[in-house]
Amino acid sequence: MWHRVRFRPARGSSADRGQDTPHSSTYDAFISYSHKDIGVARELHRQLESFAWVQRERSLRIYRDEANLAAGGALDATIQAALENSEWLILIASPDAATSEYVALELRWWWAKHQSWDRLLIGVARGQVAWTPEAADLVAERGQELALPGFLLETTSTEPKYENLHLLTQTERPRRTHGPELSRLLASFAGPIRGVEKDLLVNYRMEWLQAENRRGARIRAALVAAVVVVTVAAGVAFDQWQRSEARNTVANARSFANAALELSATDDDLAKLLAVEAYRLDPATRSALYQATSANPLRRAEVTIPSEVTTNDVGRTLLTAAPHSVVGVAGDRVFRWSVPKEHLTDLGPIGQGPAADDGNAPTDIATSKDGTVVAVSTKDRTVLWVDGHRTSTRFPGAQAVGLSPDGSSLTTATRLAYFWEDDPAWRIQSFSTDGGESLVRKKLPWTSSVDKIAMDDDVITLAGMEGNWHRLRRNDLSVLASSEQGLAPMNGAELALSPNARYYGHAWFDLSVYPNFTGARTEPGDGFHYTEPVRMTIENDLNPGALPGAHVNNPIRSSADRTTVFAISDSGTRYLVAGGDETWVTSLDEPYDEPNAWKLTGAGQPDAAIFLSDHEVVTADQSELTFWDISPPKPALREDLDLVAPDGGTAGFSAMLAVSPDERSMAVAGAGQLMVRRADGAQQQGQTELRPIWLPNRELLLVSVDQGWILNPDDTVEKVWSRPSPPQKLNGDDTLGAWIDGSSVIVVGADREIAIRDWATGRLVREIEPEIPATPESEFPGLPTGPSLASLSPDGQSMALVADDASGAYVVDMRSGGTGPRLPVEGPSGVLHLGEEIAVVHGDGIDVVDGRALKVASSITMHGDYGMAVATIPGTDAIARVKFTGTVELFDMSTGASLGEYPLERRNASIANVQWETASLLTTQDSIYSVAANTAVSRWSLKPEDVVRAACRAAGRQPSPAEWSSVASIEAPDDLSCDRPR
Repeated sequence: MWHRVRFRPARGSSADRGQDTPHSSTYDAFISYSHKDIGVARELHRQLESFAWVQRERSLRIYRDEANLAAGGALDATIQAALENSEWLILIASPDAATSEYVALELRWWWAKHQSWDRLLIGVARGQVAWTPEAADLVAERGQELALPGFLLETTSTEPKYENLHLLTQTERPRRTHGPELSRLLASFAGPIRGVEKDLLVNYRMEWLQAENRRGARIRAALVAAVVVVTVAAGVAFDQWQRSEARNTVANARSFANAALELSATDDDLAKLLAVEAYRLDPATRSALYQATSANPLRRAEVTIPSEVTTNDVGRTLLTAAPHSVVGVAGDRVFRWSVPKEHLTDLGPIGQGPAADDGNAPTDIATSKDGTVVAVSTKDRTVLWVDGHRTSTRFPGAQAVGLSPDGSSLTTATRLAYFWEDDPAWRIQSFSTDGGESLVRKKLPWTSSVDKIAMDDDVITLAGMEGNWHRLRRNDLSVLASSEQGLAPMNGAELALSPNARYYGHAWFDLSVYPNFTGARTEPGDGFHYTEPVRMTIENDLNPGALPGAHVNNPIRSSADRTTVFAISDSGTRYLVAGGDETWVTSLDEPYDEPNAWKLTGAGQPDAAIFLSDHEVVTADQSELTFWDISPPKPALREDLDLVAPDGGTAGFSAMLAVSPDERSMAVAGAGQLMVRRADGAQQQGQTELRPIWLPNRELLLVSVDQGWILNPDDTVEKVWSRPSPPQKLNGDDTLGAWIDGSSVIVVGADREIAIRDWATGRLVREIEPEIPATPESEFPGLPTGPSLASLSPDGQSMALVADDASGAYVVDMRSGGTGPRLPVEGPSGVLHLGEEIAVVHGDGIDVVDGRALKVASSITMHGDYGMAVATIPGTDAIARVKFTGTVELFDMSTGASLGEYPLERRNASIANVQWETASLLTTQDSIYSVAANTAVSRWSLKPEDVVRAACRAAGRQPSPAEWSSVASIEAPDDLSCDRPR
């Protein structure tokens, strides 16, 4: 209900309050606004403060959040504290504020605390104010937009009083603060806050202005005398001006960065453009640049439904999809959302009586192909809607219901007896939706459940969550085909059926998806025929034996919580999984082809999801529905090269990658195999356990601690040192790393011995055996594995090592051979020598250790499962690490903040066979290279200037002056081209 909003004086004027006491409010007012109205918010904030000053009063204390510190559907503690300690709430109303998540959260918090809008002041920046449904409809008919948030309308019964902020939204910002119109506008806000009548406040102001005019002559005379002083102080003033301009530039850069992060889930192109502008003004905002570039997919629209989406008694959420719309049950009411429009239609209640009654509880929902006919079943009746209107025709209750594509026929499934009873069976019955005439019925012996009914022109499909199915001829319900035994998934697995019931799956540590039946077609005079699609045959622990289907890694498998939401698209090529506050989409180009997985940024952990198409999905989170565009992300910063690593099988291996100094040749080894691509495009393949490394003269050296061989382009080998046997016949010694330092090659063996040789002659220059303390057997933590157990410093003067029992990490002086103290990090699994600092990888993230002080300088906490490989981003202090989900995640080493995730390349294998935990990363002067078993080598351009170019290409346009001005308080430059130089 509405409560009239009145501008009522505060409990005491500012003069009465005097100095703040421990019980006084910290702020006089809190400004709630959409980030798109930041220009108006800033101007109102500035004007109110200056308005107070000319009255010789203390300035009003106004809180305005620049960063929008709300995330995950909750207010940041800083925002809550500001609201708690504010006397008044100022709402800047606009169409953007009406739909803003942040504004809604702030209004709800204020109402929960005060249960009154008596201390709410409203200023309308844009849009129309409507406080009744009739007024809102009139505004919509005129093609105008509403300015007030829906929650305010729900809690207020009469027209709110408000002020128009058009004076603050003009193209030219008001330069003077004493115009009569502006004075009256500001007094409408300052008067209630200060406890002074509006007219009285304006009169005080005019009297002050007259007094100021009388003092003007004296001031002008004084100014003449001050010219000399001003001249002397000009240098100081200019310096202060420069500092002020620098602070203003930083503030505007942060505004651009905040806007980019806020828009990254709703307007991908604009987010990238604003992030580029932020970085151009202040490189310290690079976090927004990286995150906006990696953000995908896009959140296109959101609506609020009356209550949570209903779940039936077998745990299936009652949502169904039609083209460009989703229909569902919320409580005892049926709704339709036409996406991407933010328009929700309430189709009405299911029936009389409480929805919680056992007989009235909804069990299933179905729509026609075009969404104009909707059927909802309960245990005692089935209700039908046609063109948005509920019909009076009654149909029997059912556990499952289906509609024909044209909506002319309805099929119900009702259980007659359970599997433990005699003669377990279901009654299947079809009706005409025009009048309710029964067309055909059949008793179907079946022990399993019927959870979904799908109909096409000729065939009815009955599908159960256990993977069982029946195909019935539509005209007589005769059985055309049926499954044999169900798949019996592991207890606790999340089950799913595609909307068309053609695909069934279960999600546990892996995603297993199976076709429920083969395709059916009708040929003239030849009856029904069934075609067998091309399918992959797999065998796994959950489903022993050869079964048709797809089997891929679950991106949620690394989360602490199990998968709670699983959805499959009609084509069987898109999967959505959610759990542990993360939501992921897995995409296949064709059924059972190689998948790619990416995170649904900002989705959190929804309660349900349903695909509208392969590229559209709707998620439900309590009473919020969100529509997503899930087009696969484009690897704008990644180039996949024509060299594929060996297949390590299910065991995997640590890929050993080498790139020539000119970055035109490369080699990768592992699992006893070697793949080489030379500068001229020629490729070689062979067997060896040795580690490849490219020499400055472009020759390929295969090395271990005690042997080295040159591999020639014609596949012949030449010994450089050690035993004469060719490397194809040698078993390697698990070399941890090899580096070229001037004329030397440095090799680290599995037992951490270091050999330094002349790479041209093979002469042993020095051999170092690090003095690493042994660990008692009772405390032995296990053997570490991975590609980052040793790392040479950039100047070649020291080597960081992880002990062979994972008891600690140490630094070895390459000149003296001495071993330094143990680095202060427990349970290391990898190291990266940065020079004066060493990044140490461990179970909870990465600690950056000051090598001289032996103290942790900074820490990066990582959530989820990561491999051991780490690498620096050339030209930055950012670091990259591979995740088990098949992405490279970047982190800012100084702040620990994530800079976004980028998908790795996958090729010629199921994701289940890609061991990302043992993937390798290699940093060169300008790029990062990545590789894992059975994947192509990828080159990444992740320097900020490369990311800027990629962001501009992805956006495909330039920012407009209006888009610039909506965020910044400085004038837009004449050249707004995205890729202009800094």
